[in-house]
Formats: sequence, structure tokens, C-alpha cells
Amino acid sequence: MTKLTVLHASNGPNVRTDGGVFARGSSPRSPFNARVRGRCYANAPFALLISLATTVWQYPNTIAQTVAAAVIVLSTFAFLAIETAWFGKALGVGPSAGVWNALVSYVGAGAFMIALGWLVGGPW
Repeated sequence: MTKLTVLHASNGPNVRTDGGVFARGSSPRSPFNARVRGRCYANAPFALLISLATTVWQYPNTIAQTVAAAVIVLSTFAFLAIETAWFGKALGVGPSAGVWNALVSYVGAGAFMIALGWLVGGPW
């Protein structure tokens, strides 16, 4: 079970927590979360590419939309390859189980985002 660290604001140069004091600029954990060990760093370029491609997709230019679609597809495959390798290493499973875990998590996250968008913005 993960212990929740509560941060308390202070007027001084340090931030006080339940378990001690952190100097400004330090972190109680490694970036993003200690359990993912660099997973966010590896996936950040793909998130950026997909975000830029979806922005370019909105321009009414057929060539721009074609390039954006290609970037989205290639980024998705590259993202799934990184996720497959990560799941294989983190869970100690083979390539087929890594692919399965990557696909299930990707489809699950996509379904969640579509459901959330529908709840917030209504149906298409």
C-alpha cells in the first residue's frame, strides 16, 4: 500500500511534509512516480506527436490531414512497441503477453477517454 505524503506550505525556503522537510526544488520521488521508472519519459514524444498531429488534422488541407493521419498511426505503433517492451520487462512476461497488455491498456484508455468526452460534451 502506498503512503500518501501530505505537503504543507510554508513561508520559508522549505516545504514541510508529514515525514520530514524537502528543500525547494527537490522531490519526494523520482519524476512522475517511482514505480513507472522512466515510462513517462519514453512515452512523452509519442504523446507530443499525437497531440501535434491532431492539431494539424483540424486544418482544412488534404495533404496536412494525410500527414497528420500518418503521424498518428506511426506514433501509435511506436507507442505500442514501447509499451510492449515495458510490460514485458516490468511484468516478466513474454512478447505475446506484453503485446496483449499493451493493447488492452491502450484500448481501455481510449474507451475511457471517449466515455469521458461523451459525458462532458455529449454524443457526437
